[in-house]
Amino acid sequence: MKFALRKISWSGLTKAQQVITIILTCATAAISVSQWYSEKFNSVDLSGSWELKFEVKKSSLKRFEEGSLQYKYRISLVQEGNNITGKGEKFWEMISGKESYYGRNAKTPIEIDGVSEAGNLKATIREQGTRRVTNGSIDLSTMTSEDSLSGTFYTQAANSSGTASMHRIK
Repeated sequence: MKFALRKISWSGLTKAQQVITIILTCATAAISVSQWYSEKFNSVDLSGSWELKFEVKKSSLKRFEEGSLQYKYRISLVQEGNNITGKGEKFWEMISGKESYYGRNAKTPIEIDGVSEAGNLKATIREQGTRRVTNGSIDLSTMTSEDSLSGTFYTQAANSSGTASMHRIK
């Protein structure tokens, strides 16, 4: 990114002209930074293998609130333009400090369908649980690096919501 700097001669300018010059200079700088940010993060391709983790903060089942329930999925995403689709399976959970890894036949599948804009992922999720299908959403709006996003989730299962994070598997 190149910046053209010019010396501004304030002599002969009225106060109003000086204020307008300062405002226009700041606006131009803001637009340049915005374009740089957009170019940097719009170019991130989210295709590939990821680990998605949910930590329940609120739930209709009080025993699952405030981090006493966490679970992880291994997912594979495909990005075409801004559209994201993906599939994966739940492989781990922790309930009240007790970890469980799911065996081959116990892993529950998940499907993801969403949109990526400026490094943010907003998607619907559909999990085929052992008893029922549950739907929900994820909003991963903080890109901490090209390989890590964080944000929030909601699922119909016990009306649960909380923090979500996603890390690329290399």
